[in-house]
Amino acid sequence: MGFSDRLLVGVWVGNHDWRRMNRLGGVTAAAGALHQIMDTLMPGHRPHIPVQISFAPPEGYAARSVCPLSGKVAGPECPNHRVEYFAPGTEPYETCPYHRKVEVDRRNGLLATGRCPERFVDERVLVDLPVRYEFWARAQHLELAPKQTSPLCGAAPDTRPPALTIAEPRNKARYLYDPDTPKEFSTIRLAARVWPRSEEIVWIIDGVPVAKVGYPHEFRWPIEKGRHVIEAAMVQRGKTARPVTVVVAD
Repeated sequence: MGFSDRLLVGVWVGNHDWRRMNRLGGVTAAAGALHQIMDTLMPGHRPHIPVQISFAPPEGYAARSVCPLSGKVAGPECPNHRVEYFAPGTEPYETCPYHRKVEVDRRNGLLATGRCPERFVDERVLVDLPVRYEFWARAQHLELAPKQTSPLCGAAPDTRPPALTIAEPRNKARYLYDPDTPKEFSTIRLAARVWPRSEEIVWIIDGVPVAKVGYPHEFRWPIEKGRHVIEAAMVQRGKTARPVTVVVAD
């Protein structure tokens, strides 16, 4: 959707039979068409009146300075603030909980404890998100607060047992094989949650090892038609994850 002081334009690009688009989306297709429509029509609509660059906020709406990451009221640690206008009764009141000051051990980037020498401690504002957002956050290149304390600070050893879980793909997921999609883009993302994070894992497809990876334990597998069993195993400890099954259909 795009608008000016005299036009409102909406563009939809897609296949009416629900077939997927081939390397086209809102930015590459719809936005370009919208821009051309606006450039073509605007000169013929009240050309004698200068085009407004800014617009007054809606009457009765409340202005709030929010954090762009959370949409909540920007806190003192949020690096960016944005003023948004909200309909009465919809404005946020909770302060953003995702930006906070964290003391880290500069030698390894892990959490510093009270036993860390001060010369090795840095105080930084980092993003502290729930674990379920971790893969997305890394893809956005956000600086995440560490979850693990630094062993160099003399902290007590972590006694949690080794753990390995396949996070993606989901069990019984179905994928569509599109012969028109280039092979380098026709992949499935394999991702695992591993503890300890320093452990390497092997991805296994239909009983055949396809990749050995370390943190963040991800791999893009070129899809093949058929039913496939995906497994993951720790290299050193022999811990295995519960396998998942996926289907790639025509």
